[in-house]
Amino acid sequence: MPDIVFPHNKFGLAIRDNYSVAVDSALARVKQASGHVRQRRTYLHQASLVRLSFRMTHQVASDFLVWVRENANDWWLMKLISGNSSDACPVSRHRVKLVSTIQSNRIPLTNMVLLTFDVETHSLTDWATLSVQPFTKSWPTTLPLPQASGFVSEHGPRGYTQYTLTWTLTSKQLKDFVKFASYAGTTWFTMPMISPNVPCGTELIRFTSGVSSTLSAPDKFEVSMTAETLLDYTHLKLPSIKRNYDSNTTKFSDPTVQFNG
Repeated sequence: MPDIVFPHNKFGLAIRDNYSVAVDSALARVKQASGHVRQRRTYLHQASLVRLSFRMTHQVASDFLVWVRENANDWWLMKLISGNSSDACPVSRHRVKLVSTIQSNRIPLTNMVLLTFDVETHSLTDWATLSVQPFTKSWPTTLPLPQASGFVSEHGPRGYTQYTLTWTLTSKQLKDFVKFASYAGTTWFTMPMISPNVPCGTELIRFTSGVSSTLSAPDKFEVSMTAETLLDYTHLKLPSIKRNYDSNTTKFSDPTVQFNG
């Protein structure tokens, strides 16, 4: 069966408004009766949830809804913006699938409506290539450190400290960030960390959530993740770099299952 191609010539490209990308990190965490929390990846190919918005006339919006009803249960080939505005911006084609209802809001003083919906894709990162590469055990020097303005820490049981970390990244940096944070970043690695008392000290951390990013300006994403650290990790047995997975696909491949972040 040939691929279904989204008719951009009729409906246009997604606009910058409301554009966001959330990446599921496929983490399973098991709390032990004693010792440290166990964390592992359950599958390799994560799903990315992309929120898209289109600005259309009422007539074009009606045609769009008809097209979606006919193709809602299938995967489409669709161009996604890179993070710039939709005016002559770099775009790339991905296989996507509708996983939400479509919200329609009239734009005041115009004959236009704003349509907003979520699609799922597995192709924002080449996970198959990453799976045969050794883990990076330190924070990539090509990426910026977390921002002090969004830093939150909370001390938990068994010596863990929970962090909420934020970054402002370009489209290219976000792509590199997702590659690291959703793969090697789910195991322990060293990173210079912001502290209320010490500007930067190297700590052993691992990410504990998916990647959440929102387009705030052309080529500018606001990104957030949660992480945890063990301030005393001298007795921590670090995992080997080899990883096994339950499957090479995600649970979101089943068309009856919706993306839940």
